[in-house]
Amino acid sequence: MWLQNLHPEDKKRVLALHPQACTTGEPHELAYRLRDGRTGAYRWFLSRRVPLGNAAGQIVLWVETCTDLDD
Repeated sequence: MWLQNLHPEDKKRVLALHPQACTTGEPHELAYRLRDGRTGAYRWFLSRRVPLGNAAGQIVLWVETCTDLDD
């Protein structure tokens, strides 16, 4: 659902990073705008993603935080 609320000018950049990060397994961070469901205004967020692996070193989960930068 977040993709529907992603600012149109940020979509290409954000969508290009996710497959690249999954391939490399590198943690990353990215700032983008999301639409506020209450007001319809866009707000800036900082997303940080970190992979978690199992004993064999395979990524089994990505943990992501999104911090509202407008507050």
